[in-house]
Amino acid sequence: MIKDNFVNIEAENINAENIIFNENNESNRKCILCNRPYDYKYTLFGRSCLDNLYKQLNVSKFGIYFNKENHLLNSIAHRNFKFFLNQTQKQAILENYIALDYLKRMNLTSMESIKEQIENNIKLISAFAEFSVNMFPVYPLNEFYKIYRDYKKFKETLDEAKEKENNKDKYDETILKGFTFIFDKSKLVSPLWYYAYYGMQYSFWKWIVEGGKLKNMELSSYLLNISLTDAKKIDQNETIIIKDDDIKNIFLNNEEFKNILNNLLFEDEINISNYECEFKYGDLFYAIHKADMDVKGNKNNENEWNLHINISDRYDFTDIKGLDDYSNSTDNISKSLLSSTLNNFAAISSQYEVIKPYNFKIEFDIENYSKN
Repeated sequence: MIKDNFVNIEAENINAENIIFNENNESNRKCILCNRPYDYKYTLFGRSCLDNLYKQLNVSKFGIYFNKENHLLNSIAHRNFKFFLNQTQKQAILENYIALDYLKRMNLTSMESIKEQIENNIKLISAFAEFSVNMFPVYPLNEFYKIYRDYKKFKETLDEAKEKENNKDKYDETILKGFTFIFDKSKLVSPLWYYAYYGMQYSFWKWIVEGGKLKNMELSSYLLNISLTDAKKIDQNETIIIKDDDIKNIFLNNEEFKNILNNLLFEDEINISNYECEFKYGDLFYAIHKADMDVKGNKNNENEWNLHINISDRYDFTDIKGLDDYSNSTDNISKSLLSSTLNNFAAISSQYEVIKPYNFKIEFDIENYSKN
């Protein structure tokens, strides 16, 4: 669930130097798209950005135009059925249209509210309606441009990572290095960047769940998926009860769990509460690591156990961890490095509220359990 406490940035945050009617020295001009300085006659865009916009927005270059920038302004205004606009209104239409194009190309659900606001701006701008600078995009066009560049980098990295899923060494390296830039805590203070990185982080974790690094780690995927898909339903003061035969079988097929359980079954009856169990390997290490376990039951006539088991923990990633935090818990440096990195990604995603913390209790019964 995306944060709802961001307020809209009003028109005073728009850089007035970028409004077309402001007369600046040509030598001081900066492209409103890439923010690089230029010193030729156009008012808004540098040459390369202007040429790229023609391609990006699919604007025809038929004919010879004395001013390609004005032709772009007129073309986009007419495309939106806006006529008799002054230059400032045309610029507002164009800036909104470019921002909207970037949002459509990214297609991030987290940015839907911004997309709707920009679409509404375009609808409101008219030669017959009172114009306000509020009708410019709420955020500078350069921000949309930079975010789209990050999105393209993210998408390329994700596509590359999917191709390397079967190559463990290259795959781990991609996760460690390729996605770091979208886990940037400094962007939390900017609503536009927050929404964008929220969407990219969410896509990253959904890929992790559905077929990424947690492939063949069913419990890790199961718990992470609850945090992602059920975020709006989670009450952090309640405990989610998990009763699932597939989850039960994950524990019954895990040698580390069975060793912990077997060490507790040394009499004819057992009633243990809040036993701290620690997992150091595989799926249970990534999913739980440490948890409290309740075990109740007794032996039957066949000298086998009938047991009721509760495993309780809190699913959260609140602390940034270093390699030492994990290398002390594992005997494998590559696993420690990967674990600490994924933990730190998740800790930052928790601050973005992509990953929601919750309490859970896994409950299952075991009949006719033998220690052999």
